[in-house]
Amino acid sequence: MSTTPLILAPISTHMLVPHRLKEAFSKCWAPKGIRMDLVEIHLTDFQKMSDDQKQKLFRQIIVGNNQYAQLKTELNQAANALAVSIIFDRLDKNARSFFDKLKNYAMKVIEATPWAKTYQSIEIFQEALDKIELFTFRDARLAVELAMDKYNKIFDSCQSTVHGSYSSEHAETFCEIVACRHAKMFLDTRSEKVFDFGRYTVLGDKGSMLNHNDTAVFFSNDFLLLLSTTHLSDKFGAAGFVFLHEIMHTLVMGPTDFFNPLIPFWTTKSDGVAEQAMKTCTTFPIMGCSPNATFEEDASDMAAYRIAWDFYRKSYRRKTVVKNYESLTKDQLFFYGASVLLRDSRAMTAMKTNEIDPHTNNYQRVNTLMSQMPAFGDAFQCKPTDKMIENKARHCELYGNNAPAVKKRKFSSKR
Repeated sequence: MSTTPLILAPISTHMLVPHRLKEAFSKCWAPKGIRMDLVEIHLTDFQKMSDDQKQKLFRQIIVGNNQYAQLKTELNQAANALAVSIIFDRLDKNARSFFDKLKNYAMKVIEATPWAKTYQSIEIFQEALDKIELFTFRDARLAVELAMDKYNKIFDSCQSTVHGSYSSEHAETFCEIVACRHAKMFLDTRSEKVFDFGRYTVLGDKGSMLNHNDTAVFFSNDFLLLLSTTHLSDKFGAAGFVFLHEIMHTLVMGPTDFFNPLIPFWTTKSDGVAEQAMKTCTTFPIMGCSPNATFEEDASDMAAYRIAWDFYRKSYRRKTVVKNYESLTKDQLFFYGASVLLRDSRAMTAMKTNEIDPHTNNYQRVNTLMSQMPAFGDAFQCKPTDKMIENKARHCELYGNNAPAVKKRKFSSKR
């Protein structure tokens, strides 16, 4: 068993290094099937114990902590995620500002959507959009900082208490376990709203982007790096796309959304999503498709990508640009954003459909998006006979001026 102390010194931003950014908590807030029974260990009566009692306590602590090494690593990783979050503070602020701008632009797109006008549901969808909050690791900083402080205090107090009762090596191991238990249990009791996404997800800080209950969106630290570019094409094509993807989960309705209050006000003409997914599956047969199972993810992709593209084009026209500042054209760089974001070394490997994952295979996701965007063909000067162009099924636009019109329904949207 390792006896190296936890590196949980007080944080100072000038000394932080963002290493092991994507390492995760894996068993501290464990998946189903893994159990860690932890109780706080109080040493107030330690000095009154006999030597035999002290040795018995030591054995109980050591034997009962087979997962201690993992727990120790996980707490270190939480500290690393905190360090990265502090380093990324400017990117975090930029992300929050950009997120709000994307929401505001989506508001305008909803206003221009024919079916939303017909159903008189513009205000209803805008209200749902307005409720969405953005969360990042920044929202967990205080909890982790306090847990680190608790660890250090418990460890130092324990070392002082057991000094002379065990060898220095055993005392260090004993006190690490005691301090880890206290720190972990402290984090378990924290009620920060960001933990609604799950402590395992948030403190793991591992490539996570989630929409929770249609009212909150979470992005782990690594996604903030998408805001480090000065090129609008990169910013909108990558960060804009993924941010809007999670936002659109609130505004698209899938086959399983039986109890969603927005269902009566949602377009009846969204079948083009599944149609395009099936055509892409046929054109690029890497993995079997289940359009109903992946509908919400596919619809979120399509809606988000069109809005990101439209917002990008309007923003680019307002920006003063130095000629030839990019080796690729600005439009080509936009489309590369999603491709880089969804890169996967296994994406073009034939495999069976994953019935658990609600997402379409990444290779097919990218091809579906590009096939649905006429601007992609223009940017790369594609021929009508090129595979990507021929892959387009019926044009599918869920929001905006070109979304399909619908007939009025008999219900009223007034509440």
